[in-house]
Amino acid sequence: MLRLLVRATVLPVLLTTLAPAVHAQTGTIPTARSVLAAMGAEKAFLQGLEAAIPAQQQAAPQLPAVFWDRLLTRAKDAAPAFLDSLAPVYAKELTEPELKQLLAFYQSPVGRKLAELQPRLLTNTQELGYRWGVRLGADVAKELTDEGVRLQ
Repeated sequence: MLRLLVRATVLPVLLTTLAPAVHAQTGTIPTARSVLAAMGAEKAFLQGLEAAIPAQQQAAPQLPAVFWDRLLTRAKDAAPAFLDSLAPVYAKELTEPELKQLLAFYQSPVGRKLAELQPRLLTNTQELGYRWGVRLGADVAKELTDEGVRLQ
């Protein structure tokens, strides 16, 4: 009898208390997907991939050009699904109000400008980061060599 009383009183209270929290969490996924679309994430992702392919081709010269062409084609076809898989990550890390603020930003003139520039900014950042890393590695290699450390 006590079990029945607990089920009849506690379970409905728990369900009505937890249901809005679950709904609020899942409700952020469509908003997160809208943020990704507004920020031009698909375009930035594809342009970043295109920019990275020449370095990958140099690193793997044994792969024919058709491999890279097909990889890029597949990436273009799969990009929307990839972004759909990112939406829950954004929804988990950001609240619905935060996502709505980001969406409002990316729909504003400055947000649209940033979304348009983002792929170029990322490409430039990658290029600068690569050159910085090469210089840093060369400096450390020289320093170690000067100290008598043999690098192979």
